[in-house]
Order: sequence, then C-alpha cells, then structure tokens
Amino acid sequence: MGLWDAFIHAINFMLPAAFVALLVTFLGRFFKQNKPFGGVFIAQAAINFVVCFTVLIIGLILTGRDGKMFTYLAMVIASATVQWFLSGAWRK
Repeated sequence: MGLWDAFIHAINFMLPAAFVALLVTFLGRFFKQNKPFGGVFIAQAAINFVVCFTVLIIGLILTGRDGKMFTYLAMVIASATVQWFLSGAWRK
C-alpha cells in the first residue's frame, strides 16, 4: 500500500466518526433546554469526534477489523452520552 492509499484509507476510517459527531452535535441543539456545558458548537463537535474516533480504534483492536456494526452502535451510544453530558441534561 502506497502513501496515498494509506492516507485515503485513514480518511475513510475517520469519516463515520466525523459524520456522527457533527450529526449528534447538530441534533443536540434542537433537543436541549439549558445552556451547553461544553461551549460552542465546534468544541462540542471536536469532543464528540475524539470520543467517536476512540471507540472506532477500540473496536478495531477488539474485533481485528473495521466496519463492524457493533462498533458503530457503540460509537453512536458513546457520542449520544457525551452530548447528553455536554448539554447539561444530566442536571435535570
């Protein structure tokens, strides 16, 4: 695998994490009542991306391959939990 192929593969590995992070952060704006704990949209999206990417890496290590549906499920649950915490909904 060449350098360009490795770069494209790494980008395609990170795209689901970026998409879920942006989607959960964007949808979190519609469902929150309080002022967010995590700050602005970009900060919340960055925190969600780090969490999603970490879950993808852990899923890759545990299953031995990427793209498992269980890993994607864990990524969505982890991102939703982090967004719930960042929006301050846990204080209600």
